[in-house]
Amino acid sequence: MNKKNRVPAPDAGARYYSDVILCCIPVLIMSVFFYGLRPLFLSFAAVVTGNLIDRLMAFLRDRRYDPHEHSSECFALVLALMMPASVPYYVVVVAVLAGDLLGKEVFGGVGCYPFHPVAVGYAIACANWPDLMFRFPQPMTRLPLYDLSQVPLIDGADMALRNGGLPSVSSLDLLLGNFAGPMGSTCVLVILACGLLLALRKDLDLVSSCSFLAACAVFVWLFPRLGGVSFGLPWQNLGVRLTMLRYELAANSVIFSAVFLLSEPVTRPKTRQSRIIYGVCLGVLTMLLKYHGSRETGVAFALIIMNALSSWLDRAVMLLTARKEARRLENR
Repeated sequence: MNKKNRVPAPDAGARYYSDVILCCIPVLIMSVFFYGLRPLFLSFAAVVTGNLIDRLMAFLRDRRYDPHEHSSECFALVLALMMPASVPYYVVVVAVLAGDLLGKEVFGGVGCYPFHPVAVGYAIACANWPDLMFRFPQPMTRLPLYDLSQVPLIDGADMALRNGGLPSVSSLDLLLGNFAGPMGSTCVLVILACGLLLALRKDLDLVSSCSFLAACAVFVWLFPRLGGVSFGLPWQNLGVRLTMLRYELAANSVIFSAVFLLSEPVTRPKTRQSRIIYGVCLGVLTMLLKYHGSRETGVAFALIIMNALSSWLDRAVMLLTARKEARRLENR
């Protein structure tokens, strides 16, 4: 009888996914505080779906299932937290299936995928169910587990920004996540605390994340979406620019993505210089899609585009470095 082959993940990569799952727990607790038990059930459905996909693919590919590799469960949990607490269960399940199968398994599984599975699943869910993905319940609403037909849903803070206005959300509520938005990506304080823990554990790529946030901040500062301020000089209307900076970064999934998506070890570039370019380009592209796209899907689609260029950035940087070194040696 032939033994099934096991394809192990690198220890560092396996630890990364476990650490991200642990850091998602405080974010999930906050969503349960705001919306009741429904976020917990949605997350459970997502994680179970991811685990079942792993087991099924191990069976179909005639390899041993690895109980210590949790990338599928990690992607499923992060993907669920990017959705509204009111989203139907079938949307979560389909998004996890799409992200895992089309974003990961179709390319060979663990360590072989070029696109972040979370971005793939989220983009597919947004494209197919925009009305379910971009309308949210008010925080402190105890959502029923199944029938939400009587629950009022409202537009998120990004819709007010898109229309040239400002969300009616205080600074404290922005930090605590006490406003209508995705169930896990609004509580900035908890997300930043999780990012600090991931950084201490060497799981957060500070180069990519900081470059991304800096590029987003500079773009918002230069081109705020409020009225005609964008036509002024950068040092004019400082109060308005600071206000827009606060809302554009904190009232959506930008900070959440910087902490939980950009450091994925398989899809990000490998060299420091290419990660800086990657983060800057990702930030600019995210804001362009946010400003000119039809919905709040900037980070997901920008991440897919930049993932496609990740390996090319590494090769380009290494080639330029080799040429620079060659010229230095010639000039000796």
